[in-house]
Amino acid sequence: MAKKILIVEDYPDQIELIQRAFQKQKSLDFEVEFAFTGEDCIRKYSSETFDALILDYKLPDYSGLEIFQKLKQIGISVPVIIVTGQGDERVAVQAMKEGASDYIVKDLGYMNSLPKTVKNTINTYRLKEKLREKEEFLEKLVNNVDDIIFSIDMNYRFTYINQTIRELGYDPAELIGNSFLML
Repeated sequence: MAKKILIVEDYPDQIELIQRAFQKQKSLDFEVEFAFTGEDCIRKYSSETFDALILDYKLPDYSGLEIFQKLKQIGISVPVIIVTGQGDERVAVQAMKEGASDYIVKDLGYMNSLPKTVKNTINTYRLKEKLREKEEFLEKLVNNVDDIIFSIDMNYRFTYINQTIRELGYDPAELIGNSFLML
């Protein structure tokens, strides 16, 4: 099944080059859509399903980070890659702090590697989501058994303890980092 990508870019020549780069990589099976402004992006994202989002940093109405923040407010659930014409470490750091999956500078060869970068980003994002879901499942499972389940480090300090310890009058959070021998 084709991975659907929304690319937000306002320069027609860049759009054409990006389309060519994705067409050259047909084996990666992408369906690419374009938005030309931040508002266009938000409208499309709200009405369609995408597997990834690529945001140009400088757009006519908003910056890529402003669009990303607006999308987070409505509950974005796909990886976001910020792309910019000029590398700026402050912007890169801010993008990563905001939760962007990647930050790419538009250098001479970036378009040739963009499709593979998007593929890898989607795969990594999906794996992290599966891991998060499994961790949530295991956490619920461990906290709903009647037995006390815990782990300790080499110095006998608790590194994990489930909620069943509450039946003995202890708060699990208070025990983490403390010695098992104190009980």
